Amino acid sequence: GGSFLNQDRFSLRRGRVRLEGRWDWVELDLEIDISTTRGVFAGPRRATLGATYRDGETWARVRAGLTEIPFGYEVRLGQREMPFAERTQASLAFFRGPVDVGLRADGSLGPFRYDVAVMSGTPLDDRAGQSGIDPVSAPELISRFGAEATFSQDVSLAGGVSLLWGRGFHAGSDAEKGRLEWRDLNESGTLDTGEIIAVPGRAATPSYTFEHWAVGADLVFSARTSIGRTLFFSE
Repeated sequence: GGSFLNQDRFSLRRGRVRLEGRWDWVELDLEIDISTTRGVFAGPRRATLGATYRDGETWARVRAGLTEIPFGYEVRLGQREMPFAERTQASLAFFRGPVDVGLRADGSLGPFRYDVAVMSGTPLDDRAGQSGIDPVSAPELISRFGAEATFSQDVSLAGGVSLLWGRGFHAGSDAEKGRLEWRDLNESGTLDTGEIIAVPGRAATPSYTFEHWAVGADLVFSARTSIGRTLFFSE
């Protein structure tokens, strides 16, 4: 079938190059993913332009572009903030990738945290070389509201509730004509009785959209000890 017997190779599974700029009011992020897993691939994994306001512990930020989806704990993390190189199957079951194009606003009011976004609804696939176009023009509304408490310099506890609302898409099918099939049941190479099968035609079915929503909760505990930083999280 054209598959190579050799399974030994050198591969760059994931290489990230990131450029970021921080000024008093403006910030810029550009992150490129480079991989040879599914052929040579180089593409953006983050590209945002934002404005930030800070007043002591209170801050607010607005960003536009390709950025992380603010749902739950793990999906919101940037590649450098993750405890492991790969994301868990649980988070990728909800989103095929952690980033999407949209407008995102986040910030803090004392111990409270908020993160709200309007996004296209078609996350960029986390696998290199995979992409897609959103078949639905309606945007996704995604948000997370939570709080973070620091009990000492080394111990912190955080949690939040995430909400998602949008429209999903179910693809229809084209019409098919009726046809005849020959199945050589006895492998004789000749047409025998009972080997002609009629396959009926099928009418086309329309595509349609539907409302979908999700609710999530997450809890994160962090502590720093003599052996390093320990993190427990559940969502």
